[in-house]
Amino acid sequence: MNRKQRRQAAKDRAAAGSTAPVTLAPVTAGDALSDMLGRFAGRGQPADAPIPNYVRDTVRDRVSKGLGGRRDRAALIRTVEAAMRFADTAWRAARDRTEAPGGKSLACKAGCSWCCYQQVSMSSYELPGLIAYIRESYQGERWERMLARLKERAAQIRALSVDDYRRLKVICPFDENGNCGVYPARPMKCRGYYSFDAQVCRWIVEDVEASIQARESNRLPEAFSGESVAIYDDAQFGMAEALQAGGFAYDHLNLVLAIELALERPELLDRWLAGDIDALAEARAR
Repeated sequence: MNRKQRRQAAKDRAAAGSTAPVTLAPVTAGDALSDMLGRFAGRGQPADAPIPNYVRDTVRDRVSKGLGGRRDRAALIRTVEAAMRFADTAWRAARDRTEAPGGKSLACKAGCSWCCYQQVSMSSYELPGLIAYIRESYQGERWERMLARLKERAAQIRALSVDDYRRLKVICPFDENGNCGVYPARPMKCRGYYSFDAQVCRWIVEDVEASIQARESNRLPEAFSGESVAIYDDAQFGMAEALQAGGFAYDHLNLVLAIELALERPELLDRWLAGDIDALAEARAR
């Protein structure tokens, strides 16, 4: 990193560390699954569900309390991190039940990166923490390699639709030999993507046209976890409700374009934090 980038990284570290950690209460398997398991599959609310929309409601309430009326970068980063940890805990509870004896086994493991060929969207709320993590974690030659990949990928995809992006068959610029370089700070959309069959994931990447036709005719193989998607989506909805009520503008961003924009022009992220809803418009997801 150059001197300007090091100063910005120091600023991000100071902001992230200036607010006391926000904590969210632990979640039990029964609580976490009260709304998720039946609703996503269209079976209705589970019979033993004590509280509807538990994940969404809990994240919304706890993020609101965690903000405590603050409207700054540090408060945003800490509350988003706390919401992600809560969703991770809820999914661990659901995953234990999903993979119980007699159930299905998830195929996802370190080194498998077929999902990383998909275009990823993220909320503007997740961007400040992800940028802070990148500036802290990438140094020297690793930083330069990542930045070159990021710029190349952004130039390739800037005007593409989701399906045209898939036709390029390019991997996320943060992939490092099959592993995610930003794994601890990855967005909710990445966190919620789990598969029971890696061969289906591979087919979606390698035979794009066939997979698009299968999707359009509702014939895609049922290889993906609805429970994980529902948990992380509900957590994201709850987080967005609380943060919007707290004065943070929502925007729906393309991960690659948003990171490139925020790294190259950090003043735009500052403008967004100050309330300019269109500051990140160049990086909006299509």
